[in-house]
Amino acid sequence: MAPGFVWPTPSQSNALLLIGLMAILGQACMFRAAKMSDAKVIVLFFYVSLFYAALIGYTVFGEKISLAVGIAKT
Repeated sequence: MAPGFVWPTPSQSNALLLIGLMAILGQACMFRAAKMSDAKVIVLFFYVSLFYAALIGYTVFGEKISLAVGIAKT
């Protein structure tokens, strides 16, 4: 175990389990949409998610936007 590790409480474990299940459901929906639609329509959602991930990382966590992310967004 890592130093300072604390096991989650039962309510935190339930929340983590729910978050994981929702993430799996979201990925399954994206894969199904990618199967059913034209790639040029779906790719827009993937690029928008990259933009929002960088924006949330910058505003919430104070991360610096790297050159690789800047190039990918243009």
